[in-house]
Amino acid sequence: MQKEYFNITRIYSEKNGETHFEDIMIKLHETSSQALESIKFKANGVILRKAPATQARAWHLAPEKQLVVSLSGKATVTVSDGEERTFGPGSILLVEDTEEYSKGHTTIADDKAGERKTLFIPIEPEQLFTKS
Repeated sequence: MQKEYFNITRIYSEKNGETHFEDIMIKLHETSSQALESIKFKANGVILRKAPATQARAWHLAPEKQLVVSLSGKATVTVSDGEERTFGPGSILLVEDTEEYSKGHTTIADDKAGERKTLFIPIEPEQLFTKS
C-alpha cells in the first residue's frame, strides 16, 4: 500500500519573530478497524470554543502549541509575512507561534459564515511533524 498522509497547516515563528504558514503532512498507517490513523499525540486537554461571526482578533500569539480544529464558520488568518489563508469546517491548524519574540497572527471571522465553533487541543511541544 502507498504511503498516506493527513494534511494540516502550521503557523510558526522564525528567530526574528516573523511568522509563516507551512503545509505539513501527518503520516498515516493501517489499523485493524479498516481505517488509516496517525500516531497518538499526547494532549493536555480539550477546549471547546464558540465565537461570534463578527470576531476580529488583532495580532496575538498562540497561548501554547495546539491543534485548532474548525467545526463551523470560517475565519481568515494572517501571519506577519503577509500571507493569509481562510479556514472553515474540517480545517486543522497547528499553531506554534508562542514565543515572546513572535509577531503572532490575526484572526478575522467571516460574518457571512455564521458563528465559529472550534476545538482546541493543546499538545506536547516536542512532537514533530513531516513537512510536505
